[in-house]
Amino acid sequence: MAERPQGVPGLVEGALDQGRRAATGLIDGFRRAGRWQRLRLGLVGGWLLASFLALWIACPSSGPGNSIGADVHVLKDSLLGGQQILVRNESDEVWTDLVLTLDRTWRNEQRTLRPHEQVVLSPAQFERSGEPAPRDLRPRRLDVACKQGSARFDLR
Repeated sequence: MAERPQGVPGLVEGALDQGRRAATGLIDGFRRAGRWQRLRLGLVGGWLLASFLALWIACPSSGPGNSIGADVHVLKDSLLGGQQILVRNESDEVWTDLVLTLDRTWRNEQRTLRPHEQVVLSPAQFERSGEPAPRDLRPRRLDVACKQGSARFDLR
């Protein structure tokens, strides 16, 4: 009877050893297989690889990739006229003292934005020195800043 591995390092070593033996067995079986058997295995393997690749490409990422969990979208030519900017808090924290800045010039301030809540703003709702931004403004950049952090988005 073989000795039992002791502790976590022994368990890992035992699992790796079993994995090596299984891989060696599969490789030996593949080498012994005939030409048509290898062709079938190659076709099935290629189909599986293509299927997993298609799923990986088609599935969206798990969420926003910035430090505060902000998600920003530009809604072009909405029913209200002109562009609309959607900002969504995808984090689990309440954003406080939120400042949205378009093109480093036009600002909009919000007191809070709760988790998974969103706000939709037109460029006219941003202002500089008390003057609203032009309705036809086509912003290129949005900075999102709050007490919890900040993020920058290029708008297209």
